[in-house]
Amino acid sequence: MLIESIPLDIHTYYDTRIQIWAKEVVDAVIEIVRRTDSEEGVYHYGAVFIGMTDTDALKIDIYQIFNDL
Repeated sequence: MLIESIPLDIHTYYDTRIQIWAKEVVDAVIEIVRRTDSEEGVYHYGAVFIGMTDTDALKIDIYQIFNDL
């Protein structure tokens, strides 16, 4: 089944569920701040976290600490 890709607009907000390195899922609100289009119809995005629980933010912080080592 072919699913048509529809680009996300810059400066739009989305409720997301993101699977992190420990296979845990964090809920977050993100804002799309960058989009790069390719000739193949693939989109690459940059986003910033706008909102999440303190617990989920701590999980991201822990990931960043381990990633920096």
